Amino acid sequence: MRIPMTGVPTCYSIPLRRSVRGLGAQPRRFLASTHPEVRRMTPAAYCQQRAAPSGSTLYYALLFLAPELRRALLPIYAFHAEISESANCSDDPGVNDARLDWWQTELQRLGNGTPQHPVTQAMAEQANRQEIHIDALMEVVIAYQRYLHSRPRTGEELLSHCRATGGALEIVATRASDCDDEQALHTACELGAHIQRGEGVREAAVGPPTDSRSTLATPAQIVGDLQQAISGVPAHARPTLRCPLSRARILTAVFEKQQRSRSEYSSVPPSISPLRKLWIAWRTGSS
Repeated sequence: MRIPMTGVPTCYSIPLRRSVRGLGAQPRRFLASTHPEVRRMTPAAYCQQRAAPSGSTLYYALLFLAPELRRALLPIYAFHAEISESANCSDDPGVNDARLDWWQTELQRLGNGTPQHPVTQAMAEQANRQEIHIDALMEVVIAYQRYLHSRPRTGEELLSHCRATGGALEIVATRASDCDDEQALHTACELGAHIQRGEGVREAAVGPPTDSRSTLATPAQIVGDLQQAISGVPAHARPTLRCPLSRARILTAVFEKQQRSRSEYSSVPPSISPLRKLWIAWRTGSS
């Protein structure tokens, strides 16, 4: 579906990342007068801050792409960040459900050319360059709603959820890169799914180990699955999939470092230095 362009305001006053989690079912408010932690940003700048702030893995994964491709991909990844947070922002599933319902309505507004959120407005700004796959984005929201009511209990169920969310978004990103090759789309989905599962395990690595955590995926399994997903990318698709390949390789390095440390307790999620991320992202495009 191609999005009709309408007049889009040039900038918004919006809160910083994670600054208004207490708003419950309401979407973030974009008025400086209602919250002290705000900055004026264009939709594109909001997406950059939301999905790929300086020093993050995605920041380096996107760094060596052409500027116009970065602008096309950032709203897609920012959308995923918004949906993922909406599904996990409250201990009350009803609150999370309401937020996801709001996003379904917002996608309908995007289709009608009247988006309200900076992420969807950034997507609308790209409508003349590429097709916006609203149906695919809607399916991602629905997948997160299923997740609210039926949490994964096994590693396979978790991976299935990640394919329907992170994998599906990576397919949308690949199509935004002007690629419709079926083999490339399949491997993009696998990369996206294993990246999302790995990021989830990385975030859950804070604190003592638990039985439920090891049941869903161990660091060794994450490394093996990421390496398999990376090796499965066909040579002709590697330039198109440079961003998810960089993310997968950076995440692999994170878990390999964790395995070498053999630490059973961490107060922060495992990570690697920004310089190492930069080197991996550069090397991914050079190999």
